Amino acid sequence: MKMQMSIILVCLLSLGSFNAAAQVGTKSSNDVSCVPAKKLPKTVRKLNEVDVANRRIVDVNPMPRFFIKDGGKWPQRLFIKTKDSEIDVPINQTTGLMPTFLETVTANAGGEICIVDKTRTGRPTNNQGLSLDIGLLPVFHNHSGRHDVAELEKGAEDGREFYKKMIPSAVRLFLPDTKHLSVRYDDLRLTAQIFARVGNEEIAVIPERFQNMHVVPLKMLKEMGATELLIKGGEYQLKSTLSAKNMKRFAWKSEDEE
Repeated sequence: MKMQMSIILVCLLSLGSFNAAAQVGTKSSNDVSCVPAKKLPKTVRKLNEVDVANRRIVDVNPMPRFFIKDGGKWPQRLFIKTKDSEIDVPINQTTGLMPTFLETVTANAGGEICIVDKTRTGRPTNNQGLSLDIGLLPVFHNHSGRHDVAELEKGAEDGREFYKKMIPSAVRLFLPDTKHLSVRYDDLRLTAQIFARVGNEEIAVIPERFQNMHVVPLKMLKEMGATELLIKGGEYQLKSTLSAKNMKRFAWKSEDEE
């Protein structure tokens, strides 16, 4: 069950590098790493089934994008490998966006998603120098910098409906608490400026760090008596997610920890 949940949560997070994915079935040869493509289109179809009533505050925004976190280079190549061919997926060399990724994967769901990333060959599986965000986590529509607690509670409640669609019904009881809020700045170099409004005061919140996310427990805001979460310092995305502890525990264990 532990390994099953680990695989499920890697799919849920949709944030991991191909190196990390090696722990749950990635096939690697020299500088090429591949993962099966079939689960991604199925997951996207399931997410489309979430009721419109649960999309008013949060929604998924599939927008596959690579993020470089080690100051290195973009991958040399991303392609879909089928029985008969290899189909290249263009990567925008400025933004890391891949507009044709989902369309190409869906059309070739029986194949594998492969990456050539020579500069990171041989790194440990828990090294996150390069990450791939597919955009399958529920993100808040509001990005004004001000989020009242009622909005956050409703968004977390609706967000769980998306998570439930992504996992088999047999293990839904094992889905960890998703009442955490992750802030990811568009510019990963920015320092988090996150505050809770308590009465007339703005109190700095020290989030937990996981990958490129700054994670704040909704429970902590409520215990503080906060009425709003304030996010400053730059453009960002706010998502409903798991705790940093559970993301580390299930999805990104190093080989030594396994």
